[in-house]
Amino acid sequence: MVRNINKYSRSYSIRADKNICKSLLIQLKNKDTLYNIIDIIANKSVLGTALNNIKDVDTNIYNNLSKYNKYIDILIEDIKTGKVLGENKDPRDQIVIEAIRMVLDAIYDSKFQESSHGNREGYTYHTALEYIRLRFGERRWFIECNMSTSYKNFNYSRVISIIENTIKDKQFIELLNKCIIAGYMSFTTSRLSGIINNIYLDYLDRYMEVYIDKFNKGESKKRNPEYGYRMYNEDNKNMTPKERLQYVHSKNIYSTIETDDGFRRMSYVRYGDEILIGIIASIKESYKIKEDLETFITEKLHINLDKDKCKVINAIEDRANFLNYEIHITPLNKRPKRKVKRGDIKVVSQLYVRPLLSSPISKILHKLKLYGYTITKRDGVVVGRLIHKSNEYIIQHYNELWENIADYYYKATNFHRLSIVHHIITQSCMLTLARKNNLNSKREVRKAFGIPVKAFEKPSGRKSNINKFEFL
Repeated sequence: MVRNINKYSRSYSIRADKNICKSLLIQLKNKDTLYNIIDIIANKSVLGTALNNIKDVDTNIYNNLSKYNKYIDILIEDIKTGKVLGENKDPRDQIVIEAIRMVLDAIYDSKFQESSHGNREGYTYHTALEYIRLRFGERRWFIECNMSTSYKNFNYSRVISIIENTIKDKQFIELLNKCIIAGYMSFTTSRLSGIINNIYLDYLDRYMEVYIDKFNKGESKKRNPEYGYRMYNEDNKNMTPKERLQYVHSKNIYSTIETDDGFRRMSYVRYGDEILIGIIASIKESYKIKEDLETFITEKLHINLDKDKCKVINAIEDRANFLNYEIHITPLNKRPKRKVKRGDIKVVSQLYVRPLLSSPISKILHKLKLYGYTITKRDGVVVGRLIHKSNEYIIQHYNELWENIADYYYKATNFHRLSIVHHIITQSCMLTLARKNNLNSKREVRKAFGIPVKAFEKPSGRKSNINKFEFL
């Protein structure tokens, strides 16, 4: 009979010596060929660290697994003899799967491109958004692409062959094949599927890096003669410099030639199966890039691509959707202006603009309405399904809802507009508490519970638990 072990007990049989684990994994980096990986998977320190990683991700799974830690020697023997990862889904398999993920991450992470984000330590959805803000600059066109990389469409033989090029260990490859056969790629193992996804799509990232190097050309755009004429002709002599600049921008006349064939730029970023490309070029060239991308994904990677989810977008007149943020460029007539001194003359110049990262307010309000927090999208309402819960649960539920939304969208340029979302959540919380406790007004709720939802403020980059596909 297996003895239950208190989850707070520190006397584990699996000793998670992080230093030993770290030294073992460091040995795997920057090597072209690796052998005997199974010995690292079956190491006590690696398995102990894997168990602790599971605890950090999902405490429920960890509590179910902690009782197995006294039988680590049996698990090691089963790993070496291939008795793990069967079709019956032994709970211990989660430890083995996490150990496999750790090893693959140690081998491949340093080889991934800087444009690859998601399922990597230090490369989150916020780093992907910051990459866009800092690297894309002023782009004329966006290409957004969402790949349908569900693993039923994945060519596993190709993934395994890629890994076999580096790892020459039949036992380890057999473990990976067992993960696929047993369905562990979609069975509470998103962390493993994430690293597999990145290994496979690294070919796409490298293809795009080469494509960008060939595409980019020119040092700067040519000056637009029409801009100079419109700014300084005699018809505008009675205007102030600021008024002349506003007049030219109202006509959508740029200081440089936007369709300059001698200047082209492209930027690329990927988070999981979402891609965003920013382009300075003609619309014709943008569609050519889109076609080349679709061809590579479908013919080279053999991924089923929904072509309706791969489209060219005008960066100024429309908005690209990436990680449930709306990405766009400020129009000419709305760009900030400043006075700069050029020689002895002061002139009015527009500021350099970066892509705007906006939260999709209308989508968030639609979801709040769908889940019953509002009807009018202006005010909160009582949520009946929460009335039978405790007061503490209700307050915690609403606070977590707001914190997750605020943390996810803290990089949004229009974060202040989320105040309407905060208002709806706060009001819904107070009305639900009032209904549950038979209180007649919000004043009575505040007197009984204080202000139940935290004040509206922009977080300082805390980690969000909300999944980018979960709420929107």
